[in-house]
Amino acid sequence: MMELLDSAIESAVSLQIGDPSRWNEGLLSTIDVLHVVHATDLQGLSILPQLRSLILVGCEIATISSLPFLERLGSLEIEDSSLESLDGVGKFSLHTLGVRRNFLQEISPVTRIENLEQLDVTGNPLNVEAVRVALPELRARGVHVKSSSEMEISLMRRMHASGLPFSYYRSSMGYQLSRPGLALTANPEGDHPFVQPEELESLIARSPDEVAALFEDEDRLWPPQT
Repeated sequence: MMELLDSAIESAVSLQIGDPSRWNEGLLSTIDVLHVVHATDLQGLSILPQLRSLILVGCEIATISSLPFLERLGSLEIEDSSLESLDGVGKFSLHTLGVRRNFLQEISPVTRIENLEQLDVTGNPLNVEAVRVALPELRARGVHVKSSSEMEISLMRRMHASGLPFSYYRSSMGYQLSRPGLALTANPEGDHPFVQPEELESLIARSPDEVAALFEDEDRLWPPQT
């Protein structure tokens, strides 16, 4: 079983309970919070039956259905990853779901999470139904929802239509681009160039290649390259 464990998951677990050669069911059951960076295979998480909070950053995962059932999981955050589908999210009894800066267009599976209290879908190219139907429905239920503005979503849709799989979001410092997942960068959670909406709109219309080139402009990047 351990031989098949994703190296990123193994590293995250080792930080908490030490060398894998000493792992046993008792030790693994002490882990209720896990922060994983750059995983590509989530099946190994099934060894953590007491997991209540899971944070996945910069992972190469297309769908939540690839995540094994974790009975106690209540908080799930997937950031700067290649997530395209929320199918299967209803198998978890989540109160908190954060999916910032992914590739999500459709979010209707979230409306079937009965006890959801908080949802963050910032930085996703949501479709019209998600923006006009699903999000209002969730807010009407009392769910605290965070999402991108319609202007940001429109620019993301245009980028994706032009073959640019990027996210666009407003941070506390300004508007930034990101490259979710591991297909285009080894550091999807960093190196996010600043670009104003008007400039981005012009670049998309004029030359999509110039949008991609923004990631090579060190003067625009935050966090800075190391």
